[in-house]
Amino acid sequence: MSTRTSNATRATSGRFAVGNPGGPGRPRRQTEGAYLGTMMEVVSLDTWKTIVTAAVTAAQAGDHQARQWLARYLVGEPSTTAPTPLSVVIDTLLARDEAMDKATAILAEPHIAEVREPLSFFRQDTDREAAILAEAREVLRQAEEGAS
Repeated sequence: MSTRTSNATRATSGRFAVGNPGGPGRPRRQTEGAYLGTMMEVVSLDTWKTIVTAAVTAAQAGDHQARQWLARYLVGEPSTTAPTPLSVVIDTLLARDEAMDKATAILAEPHIAEVREPLSFFRQDTDREAAILAEAREVLRQAEEGAS
């Protein structure tokens, strides 16, 4: 029995045609375990060390694939996209510090929560609201000074 699919099971685009039952699917865990066990028998820690050392040497010599392979294991895939050069310039000009902004927000959250509730009671009293907001600004300023 051939493992290749016939052209009759494929649409003109090359994808599987409607009604095609598909392939055998992912191997069962037992099969995966058997392959992993065999690999671990063949690739000792010393052999793996030699492979990793060769990858480091290749990466240092400029091998892009070696750098990617090492980075995937050592750093992982990025969860966000890199900032654009323009946003970096703007953040620099405005002296923005993302880590400091997050730290300030964390430190200020309890104080902001205290201030939010009274605002709902004093919506008609703009003088009182202004006083509460001024107090909140002062608390934030103190939190920022404490963080630095």
